[in-house]
Amino acid sequence: MIHKHLLLAQQLKLPNTTPGAPDVIVEGPLRPELVQAGIGGIITMLLSFLYAVAIVLLFFIFIWGGYDILTSQGSEEQFSAGAKKISSGVIGFILLILALFVTRIVAFVFGLDTSLIF
Repeated sequence: MIHKHLLLAQQLKLPNTTPGAPDVIVEGPLRPELVQAGIGGIITMLLSFLYAVAIVLLFFIFIWGGYDILTSQGSEEQFSAGAKKISSGVIGFILLILALFVTRIVAFVFGLDTSLIF
């Protein structure tokens, strides 16, 4: 039988060069409960990662829009571009929160373990 942690390269055993010292085991980023859940657990891990990336991107969109507004120097075109970036960031934030709630609701309806979802 092939173990999933070996199949997904989630564990690496490195020999220690010091005599009498135990070998060094490097673990991968997948938590054991996610690996045991199969492809659904891996998708859950990826969703958690993508939510974090989306939050960081939204932060930079807000900063970029604010910078455009602050440096517009009375230029209506640049002020409008900054305001559009900020409103796009707000819409993106709302969609992100909505996606998180929809994911949790679908998991609850189908009886999935909601502790794995973010």
